Amino acid sequence: MSMQDSFSLKDPNFYFQRYVISSCMQDNDVHGLRNGGKSSNWKKAIPSKIGLQENNWKNLDIKDAISITKKNIQDIEIDETDDKKVRFITLRFEDKDTYVFTANQEVLDQFYTGISLILNKPVENDYMAQKIKEFTDMITSRLKFKRNLDKDFGIPQIPPEPTCFPDIDPKVLAQN
Repeated sequence: MSMQDSFSLKDPNFYFQRYVISSCMQDNDVHGLRNGGKSSNWKKAIPSKIGLQENNWKNLDIKDAISITKKNIQDIEIDETDDKKVRFITLRFEDKDTYVFTANQEVLDQFYTGISLILNKPVENDYMAQKIKEFTDMITSRLKFKRNLDKDFGIPQIPPEPTCFPDIDPKVLAQN
């Protein structure tokens, strides 16, 4: 393996961070409550699409009946209702406003992990462990493939010129 190849694959955490943050930048389907809380009536939640802005990961675009941008996420919490039927995320913004949303488990895990990373909050959860293992396996598979490819299908070295043949005049070969 060449020196360039050994440095082309990075730490699995590098890929995981890019994956989870880019997933948060997509339009994700959620059910949200503006200024909601743990005791909110989730039957009144509004179907929305949310995503972090590409140019500022701390800004959240919310698209429902109206489209708004909430600026500068300050904090994130994940919780569940008292009856444990609904898991949800609470985002707090610079203007002290909150946005509470629920979604499928993968979207909740992505947002909680991604925003926690952006806010430099320590985070460890099953989702993160699973994804980092997937990226570790991907890197290992790629390295094994590259090693086998080089071994099985590598370009052979050019053999040295034979010393036992007399010099052949190239003009002789060109005449045939």
